Amino acid sequence: MAKMTIKANRDYITIMLDKILSGEYAIPEFQRDFVWSSKQIVELFDSIIKGYPIGTLILWKPESESFRTLHEIGGISVTQKQQEYEKMYILDGRQRITALISVLYPGGEYYNKIYIDLEEMQIIQAPANNRHTGKVNMLKLGMAYDTYELVDFLEKLKASPLNDTQKKIYAERAKKINKTLLSYELGYISVTGGNINEAVEVFSRLNSKSTPISADYMLQALAYDPNTGFLFANEISTILQNLWKYNFNKMKRELILNCAYTYAEIPFIDGKVEDLLKKKNNLKDVMENVAKDVSQAVEFLYKECGVIDYRLLPYSYQLIMLASFFRWNRQPNPQQIKELKQWFFYTTYSAYFTNSSLSVIREDIKRFTNYAKTIEKTPIAYNRDNMDFKLPDSLNLGGVRACAFVITTILQHNMHKSDAALEIITIPHSGGKCPGNSFICTSKKDIAEISNWLNKRHEWSDKLAKFGLTASLAHCFKQNTAETFIKERSQYILQQEKTFIKDMLSDVL
Repeated sequence: MAKMTIKANRDYITIMLDKILSGEYAIPEFQRDFVWSSKQIVELFDSIIKGYPIGTLILWKPESESFRTLHEIGGISVTQKQQEYEKMYILDGRQRITALISVLYPGGEYYNKIYIDLEEMQIIQAPANNRHTGKVNMLKLGMAYDTYELVDFLEKLKASPLNDTQKKIYAERAKKINKTLLSYELGYISVTGGNINEAVEVFSRLNSKSTPISADYMLQALAYDPNTGFLFANEISTILQNLWKYNFNKMKRELILNCAYTYAEIPFIDGKVEDLLKKKNNLKDVMENVAKDVSQAVEFLYKECGVIDYRLLPYSYQLIMLASFFRWNRQPNPQQIKELKQWFFYTTYSAYFTNSSLSVIREDIKRFTNYAKTIEKTPIAYNRDNMDFKLPDSLNLGGVRACAFVITTILQHNMHKSDAALEIITIPHSGGKCPGNSFICTSKKDIAEISNWLNKRHEWSDKLAKFGLTASLAHCFKQNTAETFIKERSQYILQQEKTFIKDMLSDVL
């Protein structure tokens, strides 16, 4: 390991931001995008105004490497230093730095959006209609940061119709905010020397007691190629964006990273960043294939298994293993589609991945891969004794059994259309949201139909069957208490569910 020096220091926020905008401190392209919400920006400035710490930046000056850097931060152009040796790279602090610049500098993305209410002494986000921002007590934080702009604000305050006492209070508060911003100090750790691998290791250790760097962004930093500009984490973001039509765009980034481990020829449960680094020279090709794998897996889950929303996925293992199947077999035949569907529902209803040890799962991954390669005849060894057909107590979608109930209902009644979107309508009841008092909807039409029936208690119609209703249950709902209806309906929908799954698995159990 090359010699590295690590020093802790502090500097005024004004000096730090000037060095960033002048290009002396630079944000490398491989850093994650700015993802903070307006609420997080407000909280950041609230902490500054109250004198609270906002965390420590990590800066790194490499021994010899250079990286592409951002030309714009928060809507403000950044000067580009010609001599790379003059730069220090910001390894940690992108979100905070971007928030600061976007609010405090004219032209910044949030310059006209973040104010301090001098009456309440609260940081606020300006409403979309800006109806409050014209008030004398509303001071733009960017104006408070710039002494010349502050003078202009004070002149307008002086000419306002407020009484002298109010003017004096607001003026004193505005000056205090200006002083607080200009005197606020940012802590930073400067790391000098070493290469990107060593710098990321230092970063990870320094962050061990706070939020660690995510695996995909760590890999992005380690695998970054300044010649191509390939950004691993951006590839994952693109894959997720392309899954919006299946309502899978909010699934965890780690799942896609786990799918990529297939190309390192290791079980995903044992995957490490270092394993994919061995593929550094062709990571772009790997991710192009992973995009295809994941897309096919998600499409299969959506169309064949009723998983119309990522929240309904019983186990993340299922998606990862399906993606690995499609790596080896892009065009499965109808029999394989049937077998994959059986495997999915068997592993779901048997709580397979909950009850199996890691050693068993490793063997199953191997067998599943061999099945994809047509070496094995079945994807798993089935056991009829493992099945669970007890209704879940609640429809909390964090539970496997609840997800199983919902997706089976969707399949039973062919509710997984191309534009399906999940909504659960519930009869108010002391027992909360449970299968017996809940109705699965996958369209606005579904919602309108069941809501109309519940509110007006119309007579029975065949169209209501997809909501787990019968003519007798409809009559029960009109004539009896909610408790009676829920009890009878629970028995009915459980029997429907059991029959559906047993029929599906009849030739493997």
